[in-house]
Amino acid sequence: MVEPFRILMVCTGNICRSPMAEQMLRQKFAERNIKNVVIDSAGVYAMEGEPMTIEAANSMRAVGYAPTSHVAKQATADIIASANLVLTSTQDHRSDVVRTLTRANRFTFTIKEFANLAAYIAEPDPDVELPVATDLADKLVITSMARGYAPEASDADIEDPYQRGQAVFDATRAELEPLLDAIADWAVLDVK
Repeated sequence: MVEPFRILMVCTGNICRSPMAEQMLRQKFAERNIKNVVIDSAGVYAMEGEPMTIEAANSMRAVGYAPTSHVAKQATADIIASANLVLTSTQDHRSDVVRTLTRANRFTFTIKEFANLAAYIAEPDPDVELPVATDLADKLVITSMARGYAPEASDADIEDPYQRGQAVFDATRAELEPLLDAIADWAVLDVK
């Protein structure tokens, strides 16, 4: 059996942004019938053992997601090393991940950066010829190569809603929605 492609979502405490992104992306993958992918989450300063906040779960439920139970965990070197792709909520989280495991620099992006790259490789500049990917590992290499070609996102961070009320959680979820759609679309392979 082929090893699954592993995606790790990372934020600060692993109780708001990263579990929301993990569970939303998992549902988006299921809707696109993308299989053999494992999506998990962790925090750089995890509130270990804590569940996802009520506000995060309520925000997801309000628009049709079915949040499942969640237990916060720390983004350790082992957890990071087991991922093929690490997607962070902020640039600081990306730096924390790379400080924890230096070689993760090759496969760690902010969510916004990766969504931007995913959109770019879907429709690259006419002068740029990209190879065709046969699996997600290939596609990740191709996406990484586009780092120097794709226009950069103006703001790479997703706002932290922690202890800021339901409206901020709803805004964070709404901000994640199109980014995660772009990432889920990226994961659909056009292999004939």
